[in-house]
Amino acid sequence: MSLKNCKVILVPVDFSPDSVEAAKQSLILAKGVGCDLVLLHVVHDPSEAPGFYHKKKAGELVVRKMTEAAEEMMSEFIQQNGLKEKAEAAGVSLSVRLVRGLPTAQILHTAKKQKASLIVMGSSGRTGLAHLLLGSTAERIVHLASIPVMVVKSKK
Repeated sequence: MSLKNCKVILVPVDFSPDSVEAAKQSLILAKGVGCDLVLLHVVHDPSEAPGFYHKKKAGELVVRKMTEAAEEMMSEFIQQNGLKEKAEAAGVSLSVRLVRGLPTAQILHTAKKQKASLIVMGSSGRTGLAHLLLGSTAERIVHLASIPVMVVKSKK
């Protein structure tokens, strides 16, 4: 993996400890290679999932409330982990994107749109039944991304 001409590192976050670790590792990488850092949170829009039924107005209200909550959570995530200050100290440009949709599709779309050189994301490392039932966004991104993907786990 070469980050010689790196422009952007995309960091999808779900506010988990694994996302915190992904953000921290991304800051180290971004500083080392001179990349910008983009934190991304995907507000999972249930209306885009197959088989989801809702009234249009009610569904929009639910997603609007979810988006407002996600904005607050992202601000708290950045503040509690000192990401803004750490980025400034490292000379790294830090920006935030919140998008609606299905996580895998939106992560890949945003990586392309932002011209990301690398995706760094956390993984809870579920196995067995939990993995079969819930799947793994990180695993799907690894298989589908056209750019390198680094998956990190928190130091629990």
